[in-house]
Amino acid sequence: LGSGVYYDAETKRCFSCFEMLLDWSGFPGLVHGGIISTIADELAHYQLIVSDPNRAGFTTDLSCRFHAPIVLKARYYAVSRIMKVDQKKYDMEVKIYREKGEKLEDEKNLCFTITTVFRRADSNVMKKVVGAKFYPPRHLLNYHFLDTNGKIINPD
Repeated sequence: LGSGVYYDAETKRCFSCFEMLLDWSGFPGLVHGGIISTIADELAHYQLIVSDPNRAGFTTDLSCRFHAPIVLKARYYAVSRIMKVDQKKYDMEVKIYREKGEKLEDEKNLCFTITTVFRRADSNVMKKVVGAKFYPPRHLLNYHFLDTNGKIINPD
Protein backbone atom coordinates (compact mmCIF):
# COMPACT_ATOMS: atom_id res chain seq x y z
CA LEU A 1 0.00 0.00 0.00
CA GLY A 2 2.99 2.26 0.30
CA SER A 3 1.96 3.80 3.61
CA GLY A 4 2.47 0.94 6.05
CA VAL A 5 0.12 -1.39 7.84
CA TYR A 6 -0.56 -0.88 11.52
CA TYR A 7 -1.77 -3.37 14.10
CA ASP A 8 -3.77 -2.12 17.07
CA ALA A 9 -3.29 -4.64 19.89
CA GLU A 10 -6.21 -3.25 21.87
CA THR A 11 -8.82 -3.72 19.12
CA LYS A 12 -6.90 -6.58 17.44
CA ARG A 13 -7.31 -4.97 14.02
CA CYS A 14 -4.98 -3.98 11.19
CA PHE A 15 -5.41 -0.71 9.37
CA SER A 16 -3.79 1.43 6.72
CA CYS A 17 -4.30 4.88 5.24
CA PHE A 18 -3.45 5.37 1.59
CA GLU A 19 -4.12 7.37 -1.56
CA MET A 20 -5.55 5.82 -4.71
CA LEU A 21 -2.99 6.23 -7.50
CA LEU A 22 -3.62 7.27 -11.08
CA ASP A 23 -2.30 3.96 -12.49
CA TRP A 24 -5.12 2.15 -10.68
CA SER A 25 -7.82 3.54 -12.96
CA GLY A 26 -10.48 1.37 -14.51
CA PHE A 27 -13.20 3.71 -15.72
CA PRO A 28 -11.77 7.27 -15.98
CA GLY A 29 -11.54 8.84 -12.54
CA LEU A 30 -12.41 5.63 -10.68
CA VAL A 31 -10.25 2.90 -9.21
CA HIS A 32 -10.56 -0.54 -10.81
CA GLY A 33 -12.62 -2.92 -8.66
CA GLY A 34 -9.98 -5.64 -8.93
CA ILE A 35 -7.40 -3.31 -7.37
CA ILE A 36 -9.75 -2.52 -4.47
CA SER A 37 -10.45 -6.22 -3.92
CA THR A 38 -6.74 -7.03 -3.96
CA ILE A 39 -5.92 -4.28 -1.44
CA ALA A 40 -8.65 -5.51 0.90
CA ASP A 41 -7.67 -9.18 0.54
CA GLU A 42 -4.03 -8.31 1.22
CA LEU A 43 -4.94 -6.37 4.38
CA ALA A 44 -6.97 -9.37 5.56
CA HIS A 45 -3.90 -11.54 4.98
CA TYR A 46 -1.75 -9.13 7.00
CA GLN A 47 -4.32 -9.46 9.81
CA LEU A 48 -3.97 -13.24 9.63
CA ILE A 49 -0.16 -13.15 9.78
CA VAL A 50 -0.10 -10.77 12.75
CA SER A 51 -2.79 -12.70 14.62
CA ASP A 52 -1.24 -16.13 14.06
CA PRO A 53 2.39 -15.80 12.86
CA ASN A 54 3.00 -19.56 12.81
CA ARG A 55 0.30 -20.19 10.24
CA ALA A 56 -0.45 -19.11 6.72
CA GLY A 57 -3.70 -19.00 4.88
CA PHE A 58 -5.17 -19.16 1.43
CA THR A 59 -8.17 -17.16 0.29
CA THR A 60 -10.92 -19.67 -0.47
CA ASP A 61 -13.92 -17.33 -0.66
CA LEU A 62 -14.20 -13.62 -1.28
CA SER A 63 -17.33 -11.48 -1.38
CA CYS A 64 -17.26 -7.76 -2.26
CA ARG A 65 -19.77 -4.97 -1.86
CA PHE A 66 -19.23 -1.50 -3.30
CA HIS A 67 -21.16 1.10 -1.26
CA ALA A 68 -19.82 4.19 -3.07
CA PRO A 69 -17.42 4.93 -5.94
CA ILE A 70 -13.73 4.86 -5.06
CA VAL A 71 -12.14 7.78 -6.86
CA LEU A 72 -8.53 8.44 -7.84
CA LYS A 73 -6.30 10.84 -5.92
CA ALA A 74 -8.40 10.60 -2.75
CA ARG A 75 -7.29 9.31 0.65
CA TYR A 76 -8.81 6.17 2.13
CA TYR A 77 -8.69 4.29 5.42
CA ALA A 78 -8.92 0.48 5.48
CA VAL A 79 -9.48 -1.62 8.57
CA SER A 80 -9.56 -5.41 8.95
CA ARG A 81 -10.84 -7.70 11.64
CA ILE A 82 -11.22 -11.40 12.27
CA MET A 83 -14.88 -12.28 12.64
CA LYS A 84 -14.54 -16.00 13.42
CA VAL A 85 -11.81 -18.64 13.77
CA ASP A 86 -12.20 -22.39 13.76
CA GLN A 87 -9.88 -25.36 13.19
CA LYS A 88 -9.89 -25.00 9.40
CA LYS A 89 -10.57 -21.36 8.56
CA TYR A 90 -10.59 -17.69 9.42
CA ASP A 91 -13.58 -15.51 8.49
CA MET A 92 -12.33 -11.96 7.92
CA GLU A 93 -13.81 -8.57 7.10
CA VAL A 94 -12.19 -5.47 5.63
CA LYS A 95 -13.89 -2.10 5.26
CA ILE A 96 -12.54 0.81 3.24
CA TYR A 97 -13.66 4.34 4.10
CA ARG A 98 -12.98 7.61 2.33
CA GLU A 99 -11.09 9.96 4.67
CA LYS A 100 -13.43 12.85 5.36
CA GLY A 101 -13.66 14.77 8.61
CA GLU A 102 -12.51 13.71 12.06
CA LYS A 103 -14.09 10.27 12.42
CA LEU A 104 -12.29 7.67 10.30
CA GLU A 105 -14.84 4.86 10.54
CA ASP A 106 -17.93 6.91 9.78
CA GLU A 107 -20.48 4.65 8.04
CA LYS A 108 -21.56 7.51 5.75
CA ASN A 109 -18.01 7.43 4.28
CA LEU A 110 -17.99 3.63 3.81
CA CYS A 111 -17.04 2.80 0.21
CA PHE A 112 -16.26 -0.92 0.17
CA THR A 113 -16.69 -4.06 2.28
CA ILE A 114 -15.09 -7.41 1.65
CA THR A 115 -15.67 -10.61 3.55
CA THR A 116 -13.16 -13.32 2.94
CA VAL A 117 -12.44 -16.80 4.18
CA PHE A 118 -8.87 -18.04 4.60
CA ARG A 119 -8.14 -21.73 4.91
CA ARG A 120 -5.73 -22.19 7.80
CA ALA A 121 -2.46 -23.82 6.85
CA ASP A 122 0.52 -24.77 8.99
CA SER A 123 4.00 -25.35 7.57
CA ASN A 124 3.20 -28.99 6.68
CA VAL A 125 0.22 -27.98 4.56
CA MET A 126 2.24 -25.19 2.96
CA LYS A 127 4.99 -27.64 2.10
CA LYS A 128 2.46 -29.88 0.32
CA VAL A 129 0.84 -26.98 -1.53
CA VAL A 130 3.85 -24.91 -2.58
CA GLY A 131 6.64 -27.42 -2.09
CA ALA A 132 8.45 -25.36 0.54
CA LYS A 133 8.32 -24.61 4.23
CA PHE A 134 6.30 -21.53 5.21
CA TYR A 135 8.12 -18.44 6.35
CA PRO A 136 6.21 -15.21 7.02
CA PRO A 137 6.67 -12.85 4.06
CA ARG A 138 9.67 -10.61 4.73
CA HIS A 139 7.71 -7.40 4.16
CA LEU A 140 5.37 -8.41 6.99
CA LEU A 141 8.22 -8.51 9.47
CA ASN A 142 8.30 -4.68 9.38
CA TYR A 143 4.90 -4.24 10.98
CA HIS A 144 4.01 -1.24 13.03
CA PHE A 145 2.38 -2.20 16.32
CA LEU A 146 0.45 0.34 18.35
CA ASP A 147 0.12 0.49 22.12
CA THR A 148 -3.15 1.45 23.84
CA ASN A 149 -2.31 5.15 23.40
CA GLY A 150 -1.80 4.77 19.64
CA LYS A 151 2.02 5.05 19.82
CA ILE A 152 4.17 2.79 17.65
CA ILE A 153 5.93 0.07 19.66
CA ASN A 154 8.43 -2.65 18.87
CA PRO A 155 6.65 -6.05 18.72
CA ASP A 156 9.61 -7.80 20.34
